[in-house]
Amino acid sequence: MKESQMASLRHELLSDIALRVAEFGKDFNLPDDAAEQMGWMLADHLAEQWGGHQMNFPKDVKFTLTKRDMEIYEQFKGTNHWELAKQYKMSTRAIYKVIARARKHYVDERQPTLF
Repeated sequence: MKESQMASLRHELLSDIALRVAEFGKDFNLPDDAAEQMGWMLADHLAEQWGGHQMNFPKDVKFTLTKRDMEIYEQFKGTNHWELAKQYKMSTRAIYKVIARARKHYVDERQPTLF
């Protein structure tokens, strides 16, 4: 990969971090300017602290399964999609997706590979 492509990816990553943190801050009712400043401060910190290191971000299913999704899966009894949808203020279709994602995670985790 060319250096200009790497620089572009670094900038995209740090910008994404700053913008997402700002969104999260606003979700917690921080003033817009404080949330945005916090986002850029975190991006600057990460660049300073971790700049120069090469790393990969794993696609960790355990991390992506949110606490809510795990709670839904643990409460699932096989036919209570509608009740879970109502309890979690979601559509039944979304509940089906959560159950499928969690089931795949738990099956993949427990089932050994053949090779």
